Amino acid sequence: MPTRPRYRFAQRLLEIVGLSFATEKPVKSLSRSAWLLAILPACAAVVGCGRSQAPQGMPPQEAPTVSVSTPVVKSVMDYEDFPGRIEATNSVEIRARVTGYLNGFHFREGDEVKKGDLLFEIDARPYEAELARARGSILLGQGRLDRLELDYRRASDLMRRSGLSREDFDKVVGDRTEAVGTLDVSKAALAMAQLNLEWTKVRAPLSGKISRRFIDPGNLVKADETPLTTIVSLDPVYAYFDLDERSTLYARRLLREGTVKWTPASPLPMLLGLADEERAWRLRVWVDPAKATARGLTVADVVKALRAEPDVHVADGQTAAAPPKQEVELSLIVRDDRVGAERFEKVVVKSGSEELVTVKDVGRVERGPRNVGFPRRGLIDFADNRVDADTGTWRLRATCQNPDQALYPGLYVRIRLPIGNPREAVLVSQQAVGIDQGQQFLYVLESDKDKDEKNIFKAAYRPVKVGRLHDGLRVITEGLKKDEKVVVNGLQRVRPGSPVRPEDVTMPVLTSPQAGNHEKHEKHEKKTKKEGE
Repeated sequence: MPTRPRYRFAQRLLEIVGLSFATEKPVKSLSRSAWLLAILPACAAVVGCGRSQAPQGMPPQEAPTVSVSTPVVKSVMDYEDFPGRIEATNSVEIRARVTGYLNGFHFREGDEVKKGDLLFEIDARPYEAELARARGSILLGQGRLDRLELDYRRASDLMRRSGLSREDFDKVVGDRTEAVGTLDVSKAALAMAQLNLEWTKVRAPLSGKISRRFIDPGNLVKADETPLTTIVSLDPVYAYFDLDERSTLYARRLLREGTVKWTPASPLPMLLGLADEERAWRLRVWVDPAKATARGLTVADVVKALRAEPDVHVADGQTAAAPPKQEVELSLIVRDDRVGAERFEKVVVKSGSEELVTVKDVGRVERGPRNVGFPRRGLIDFADNRVDADTGTWRLRATCQNPDQALYPGLYVRIRLPIGNPREAVLVSQQAVGIDQGQQFLYVLESDKDKDEKNIFKAAYRPVKVGRLHDGLRVITEGLKKDEKVVVNGLQRVRPGSPVRPEDVTMPVLTSPQAGNHEKHEKHEKKTKKEGE
């Protein structure tokens, strides 16, 4: 009788583990439990044999290639950033000094005005009449005084000859004195009438930007009560900002120790930037005076043409002094980092039927560092005499030049206050700094040997403490030596202590971040500041 398939399978399994069937009968007599006990060890042996034939391990992976660089060592100065507000150095609310009906106004709302410009006219007819009456009073008083002067002379002559009593003489003297006083009163009334008539023409008390008119012609204007408009000066301007308590204590300690020299006579410098100047970059233009003169132009013409471009600010000290026949350097701030330097080579300086002159024809353009951020400068010339008890802040004020009138009163600005003296610092690229659960770290390159005693490099995890950004580089205050190399690119491929293949590169400088990582960088900057505090 042929053997059943399941019996043949079981027999084969038992043969693999060293057992065999002599006849078919013993196999048939096996119970179901015996079958399981016999088959399970066999299956385990088969599975074990199968594993022994699998590969013992994965092939070793190659070390990742990373970019490494030596830290930059240079002199830096610590600073603190604060929000601030722009205020006008002079702000005037224009009010009439006489009462009357408004006849008209003589300015364009929101325009620039000069000191002494006519702004409003009030009906002057009542004050013209008052002036005429004052002049008539002068004539009356002068006539009476002249008559009494003659009476006084005659009375004095009679008095010497005893031809006039003392009582009559005193009366003549008194009348003459009263006439002198009455004439003085009339002269004062005449001066007041002239002032009132002059005040019917309301003029600008200072040069600056005028607001809208607050009252229309035909309305009654009351003296010293009715506001007409306001004027603010725009160059220079004040920048007010408040130091928090920690910064106040630190700054005042530096002042007491003499580390920082500051007095009202020797103001402390500060930096200032608008909200849209965070991504600004510096543009350098070198103008050849000889080429400019040959085309009938000056350096001022080039500055004027560049300043007319949108989103351009001519920085303080816009022209660098240079000997004759040498190039003159212009320093400008461009607010939009998406604009290339080649655009400014095409700026037209002179146009006409004869020729078209561009910046490239009279000089050369070069793109400077990005992230200028604080292109404007000011001098701190005032500090409040007390700390605000409600907020715990100390108010300071800086005076800033505003030739382009970009700083408007009430505008929010970013202020950077240098603190302390310059010091030597170690700096790395911001992209080299990683964050691990709030701990900032670097991967530092270290040499080692593998099992074959070959020289290899490993990326060592190094916790560090960081400081401020300076010219696109992050200050490392603790945890890094100036002669060590750090991984600046490829951090995502590195594991602590893992071998790497380093490639030396120049320390990359933080360029203006694009939209994708700009917010990430700003959040990291704020977090860094909070952790430092």
